[in-house]
Amino acid sequence: MTAQRKGASSKRTTPDQGGRGGKNAQAPVGGAPVTPARIAAEGGFQAEGKAVAMGGLPRDVASEMAPAAAPNTEQLFDAANVELQRRMRFNPLRMLDPERLSMALDNFEIGILRDAALLWDAMVKRDDTLITVKNHLEESVASKDWGVFKKPGLSKAQEKEAARHQACLEYFYDNLTATDAFDRNERGGRPRVIKHMMRADSFYYATGHIVWKPEPGKTIEVDEAEAVPVISAEVEYVPLWYFENVTGTLRFLPFGGFGITGQEMDWNGEWMVTVGRGVMFAACICYMFKRLTFQDWTIYNERYAQNKVVGQTSGSQESAQGQALLSVIREFNSDQGIAFFDQTVTDKPPISLMGPTGTTSVELFKLFIDRQDSKMTVMYRGSDLSMMSKGGAGEKPIGASLQGDETEKMETSCCRMIQSTCNYYLDRHVIRYCFGEGVQPLAYFGLPDMDREDTAEIRESAGFLADRGVKVKAEAVADRLGIELAAETEEALQSIETAAVAADPNAPSQAAGAVVKTGIRADFSANAAPAATAAFDAACAALEDFIATTANANPNHDGKGRFAAAPARISVEEADALLTKGFSETNPDGKEVRFGKRAKQYLEKKPDGAQRKSFLNWARETVKTESPVEIGDREIYQKTFDQQGKAKGFTVLVSTKEGEVWDWYRKPAGKGAGE
Repeated sequence: MTAQRKGASSKRTTPDQGGRGGKNAQAPVGGAPVTPARIAAEGGFQAEGKAVAMGGLPRDVASEMAPAAAPNTEQLFDAANVELQRRMRFNPLRMLDPERLSMALDNFEIGILRDAALLWDAMVKRDDTLITVKNHLEESVASKDWGVFKKPGLSKAQEKEAARHQACLEYFYDNLTATDAFDRNERGGRPRVIKHMMRADSFYYATGHIVWKPEPGKTIEVDEAEAVPVISAEVEYVPLWYFENVTGTLRFLPFGGFGITGQEMDWNGEWMVTVGRGVMFAACICYMFKRLTFQDWTIYNERYAQNKVVGQTSGSQESAQGQALLSVIREFNSDQGIAFFDQTVTDKPPISLMGPTGTTSVELFKLFIDRQDSKMTVMYRGSDLSMMSKGGAGEKPIGASLQGDETEKMETSCCRMIQSTCNYYLDRHVIRYCFGEGVQPLAYFGLPDMDREDTAEIRESAGFLADRGVKVKAEAVADRLGIELAAETEEALQSIETAAVAADPNAPSQAAGAVVKTGIRADFSANAAPAATAAFDAACAALEDFIATTANANPNHDGKGRFAAAPARISVEEADALLTKGFSETNPDGKEVRFGKRAKQYLEKKPDGAQRKSFLNWARETVKTESPVEIGDREIYQKTFDQQGKAKGFTVLVSTKEGEVWDWYRKPAGKGAGE
């Protein structure tokens, strides 16, 4: 029995030699060979001479492009080879020690991957921490909203062709399947493919063997464009110990992964490799010391978890009295007993038993193991889950914000890794097989936006510029906010002032609060179930009052033209010191509101942030004396102060979220724009 897979050869054959894509290539269904001419005749891949526009290119240019060679359609190993490889498996952890681990890591550095790959695979399957955090990261990335999107910056002439590419790739990824080359019980769709690729984050490399599945004659319709040929595939995950990297390029070792000179691999459509961080290079060292510490702890428990049994007798060992003593000691403890013969029996044993006292030794073992678990968790999740879980009911978890940001950055980095790999090894070949050789993809597989932006900051920045006369491109702002702009002929939301005038042209601007019912509620009632209208009215009551109050800007007016006395301004340095240290104020409802680094960091991004900081005492007074109004996920505090005897005064608005201040600003009472 050989380990050479069926049809494998270190030398690639040409179509005329009867290799893949030649006259002996077999179709997935039926006995006819898969050739470019046959596929094109049945509506599949493009054949030479077909004048079809591709990638937005002119028809005469597209017609000169060579057709793509038929893709690989064979699995890597047959059942006999799989059985042979599985019988050769062994447990690499049985004889693991620091010296062997160091040798495996050194070999990995020079390109001999087998020993380290086998050790890492066994570690992540058997360690209670690694199997958890590794799976968390892989599941988080695989479960994101992956999709197919048109490339940005396309010309109008390319839009239709991009729609065809998008449809072709969507079909491919919707029908993409995954399996393990040595455990074909493990099957799944696109998420399983991504989970396999994510193993590169642990092992440096994750290799996949692509088995393409042409569907001759099948096409899918595209609106306002020509029909699109389709193709699907299955990606076989092949463990890393079947490869070597001595030359700097992975090569395949088919005979159980042994040897240092592998077979060259076809990276142009048959194989793919994902390259990641290789976390296990560092994590395996943590595992090694955790294992040694646990072994020491086990020995400690065996020796000191129970007291020693000491017996004395005046008889000899051979006497009936001595034998009876031995029998009693064995009954108590078979391997930790001590017997003294021919002794004068006293309360004090003739020898002293040395051993640890107290719990210090036990705590050292626990602390050391906890540290290794914590470091492995940080490597995989960017944060220590034990810290993220601290905090009582209703409390904000300790460090959750900063550590959560680190976790998100790590996941985003992994998403970029997956996207770039799919774009290179899958997207371009799908387009090549379906549209012809040399056609560049006008769509891509990935996430719509992997850099999450602060939408509140975008809105405020755009509004700040618009208030100062800067022309802001609405389409660009809407695109970053994820909002689709309506065409002139389509119904669209209206501004509060526009809706107010439409409802009652004679209504004063101070009645802006009523706009909620005439504008927003009107749209809601027309599209929602009538039973929900009453609930919507109740939910909007607070918002109506707030809008009306803001328009009038008189919440603190005493009826004689006077407002609340304005607190003193403070320096920016004083404000920074207070916010860095952090403090809380209690609102009239008894709820604590925290001022701290979040507000400081937010204001530092604003052009007028220094000026706003000087009004910190105004914001504090507003929170202490006014009840908030809920708007979405925010609570807004508002108070109007007298300022140098001015009749209208100045209104301060403080925005909070989850009990923490995010922002505040001051404006002339009755005005809508900031200072």
